[in-house]
Amino acid sequence: MMEEEKATNGAVTRHMLGPQFVNKLICDLNQSNEDSYKPWCIEDVSLFILPSKLGYDINQCKLVNSMHDNFSTSKKNLDDAMKHRFKELLVLMNPGLTKESASITLLHVDVPRQQNIHDCGIHVLKYMEIWDGSIKWQDKTMPDYQHKEILKIRQSLYVDGFDILKTRLEKRF
Repeated sequence: MMEEEKATNGAVTRHMLGPQFVNKLICDLNQSNEDSYKPWCIEDVSLFILPSKLGYDINQCKLVNSMHDNFSTSKKNLDDAMKHRFKELLVLMNPGLTKESASITLLHVDVPRQQNIHDCGIHVLKYMEIWDGSIKWQDKTMPDYQHKEILKIRQSLYVDGFDILKTRLEKRF
């Protein structure tokens, strides 16, 4: 999906913070207190942010985190930690920037919740693809996909992925 957006628009504009990033945040929250806080260095997070690893510049992206919660205290703590840590990442990537001048806005979007525990990736991919912040589906910014629709989306993703792989292989040979 990111390659398609890059090919179509010349840039990737949305980046999903993956589970490894969130796990790193949670580990930091569980292990740290004010006295033992350790700023991240580029080696700690290179897989999450470096253009050479991602294939695009994360500075140009809006970020997506797929966590769904009722805004509990633990979710708020994680959101605060994510915002704080991501400011560190921006400063690491942009030496002229400071934590004070880095601007990050967390936006909680009311999207339909999936009905099972295994379709979250499909929902997130579709949300990344079509979300623009406007209410178009009853009182939501995203459609409430039915099971049959999710199966069709999943099938389409497989076919598209296969076509991309096939094209890459054909270019090599």
